[in-house]
Amino acid sequence: MGSTADSESSRQNPLEILELLDHLIGFVHEAWSTPARRDILSCSLVARSWAAVAQSYLFCEPHFTCDIEEIHEFHNVQSEFCDALLGSPRLTRHVRSLLMVLNPEFEAVNDKLCGISFPNLEELSLKVPWNTPKDWATFPTAHLQRIVGLATLRRLSVKIEHEQRWMAAAPLFPYFSSSIRHLYLDCDNWVAKDPEMEGLADRPRIQLESLYLSMSDDAQDMNTNFIYPFDLSHLRSLRAYELDIDWDSLPQETKLALQKIDLCVMTDKGPDLSSCENLEHIRLHVNHPRKITGAVATLKSLRASQHLRCIAIDARKQFGEDDWGKFNSVLCSIASRPIVELVGGTELPLPTQKIFERCFPALESEGRLRIVPHYGPRYL
Repeated sequence: MGSTADSESSRQNPLEILELLDHLIGFVHEAWSTPARRDILSCSLVARSWAAVAQSYLFCEPHFTCDIEEIHEFHNVQSEFCDALLGSPRLTRHVRSLLMVLNPEFEAVNDKLCGISFPNLEELSLKVPWNTPKDWATFPTAHLQRIVGLATLRRLSVKIEHEQRWMAAAPLFPYFSSSIRHLYLDCDNWVAKDPEMEGLADRPRIQLESLYLSMSDDAQDMNTNFIYPFDLSHLRSLRAYELDIDWDSLPQETKLALQKIDLCVMTDKGPDLSSCENLEHIRLHVNHPRKITGAVATLKSLRASQHLRCIAIDARKQFGEDDWGKFNSVLCSIASRPIVELVGGTELPLPTQKIFERCFPALESEGRLRIVPHYGPRYL
């Protein structure tokens, strides 16, 4: 009798098993909206064991309910976030992702952030908003040199909505962590062959695995040799939005390493990707029927590919049946017989199933045709 009672009393409550709690609260976290955040806060009040798990989700990616464009309100919320971390330093171990706004109004907040220890920070986002004064030093090295050099840092995102160029960050280059593997670079102004960059050629390079580039419309024919201080020779994923990459500037080892490419077709020629022998996924944005010729030319360069498993054609503008039909022949001729995904958007619906059956009869009969409503931002 005693042993049975002891075993029953020692039996753990299922609602206190950490693995189950993590799964339960993680399911709520997936919605990651303001109501979901409130639900996680409620979970933290159930018990101490629940509070520990809830905190790990609440602080892993600080979610500010106000729009970053509302700069004053955002400043107040981020300041409160800093005060919470300073008041409870143990919470910093949960922070995996952090956003810093580089603006004079945020100097005091950034001082606080850079003074906090983030032992598990993996992703850092730096944003220079459009309303930053022109005469302000965009990348204050004293603020950032420690935090950009954290050994745990894997992702770096830089968004500049300002007249400054990527080279405004040059004073920070010596401090960038060698563990960074993923770079998101969005600049309104880019000078492809900046003389200031020439002096950086001898600096140690940081090996990237994925690169996202988004520039202004006038930044044509960008030479990737100027992505200092990063090394692209082991790049596996490349995404270029509204930008014409100078593919000749990519070293051969980069072309061989690439497995995923996401790009906009900018000309009627299209890039020749025949050197990308290990490519597995490609997504082509074809924003106008006039760009179809360029998209078809790019696909033709992949006919001999043996590893290509998926081709996604993202056409946000409404194509006619004749426009879609232009892709059929080249898609059927690719040696690896990849899955073909036709990606729609929120503006216009994709054509009906019957139109696809007429445009892509072989792909349809082989079960290699898919219709995808929309890819999220983390496609690559």
